[in-house]
Amino acid sequence: MRLSEIHPLFYHARIEQQRFFRSIKNWRDRKKFANRNAESNYLYTCKKHQSLLRRRLGDSDPILQENKIVNLTLAASRIDGVIIQPGEIFSFWVLVGRATKKKGYIEGMQLSRGEVKTGIGGGICQLANLLYWMVLHTPLSS
Repeated sequence: MRLSEIHPLFYHARIEQQRFFRSIKNWRDRKKFANRNAESNYLYTCKKHQSLLRRRLGDSDPILQENKIVNLTLAASRIDGVIIQPGEIFSFWVLVGRATKKKGYIEGMQLSRGEVKTGIGGGICQLANLLYWMVLHTPLSS
């Protein structure tokens, strides 16, 4: 059994440890990450996909769906227009960063350890999943 499975304190400490090590790695690799925005909008669409923003999820509070839209709007504004040059890495978490109240994120629905919970920034996983789907369906190469 892993130490992080014994008590929630160990679980959260491990998450913070992983975030710390990731931030060090990201700092070292900072020149490799895409962070420049397009100077104008493009006229053509390469790939299009629709993901429902409001949907019925069991007995969940509908307010959490509305809060998710607020959180998605904030996160999407951080990645909108980013150009990925050859050799650059697109990192959702480098561009969006940690969802905090200070940045304007509010309570939304989150999945944590297999359970549905509420938490600051809940719902932005939908944007990360959409980006993943879009990349899988484009002719990008590594």
